[in-house]
Amino acid sequence: TALGGRPSYTFRLSAGTLPPGVQLLSNGAIHGTPTVAGQYRFSVTANDNTQPTSSEATVEYTVDIDPRPLELNPMSWTPIQGGAAFQTFFSARGGTGPYVFEISAGALPPSLSLTSTGTLQGTPTGIGSFGFEVQVTDADGATASRTFQLEVVLPVVTIDNDLSDGQVDNPYSQSVYANGGQQPYTFSVAAGALPPGLTLDPRGIVIGVPTAAGSY
Repeated sequence: TALGGRPSYTFRLSAGTLPPGVQLLSNGAIHGTPTVAGQYRFSVTANDNTQPTSSEATVEYTVDIDPRPLELNPMSWTPIQGGAAFQTFFSARGGTGPYVFEISAGALPPSLSLTSTGTLQGTPTGIGSFGFEVQVTDADGATASRTFQLEVVLPVVTIDNDLSDGQVDNPYSQSVYANGGQQPYTFSVAAGALPPGLTLDPRGIVIGVPTAAGSY
């Protein structure tokens, strides 16, 4: 604002720099959304409406733009499988980068680790629900934290049940294949009965010489 002289007044930036994202209008309004933290010095000159030559006054200002408060972004996950490789990335906003991440409370699932850059990775070996707190620290030493929950479930293993037919008194050998979970696999007969003369190797091989016809 201005006083004295002959209204109305016209304002302009006469020296220095406004914070990025902020502008000075001719009516004296300074407005906008500052995008960069820091201290900014600038001068504003006001001209009145005296004719033919206006009067003017200049004042220097200093404005401090503080960083946006540091905040750790929220995250959530569906249950992950034990024994399967897992990776996710934590992120933060506000404050002053770069950021440093660490576990500040609780415990991660066994065999998972958090890097200082915010990468959570590994192959979880424990089953259950794990609560932990992640803390982020910015370049100015400001900190923020958030609690997370990660559930690790039993691995899902599927078996290929497509086996070819055999003939009585002819050697037979077929492999059963599994997917998922964590190798190595161990196979066993869970229900029913193999054809007489055949056995199931723990490695998943059905082998032997069938001695009786039928459907098994």
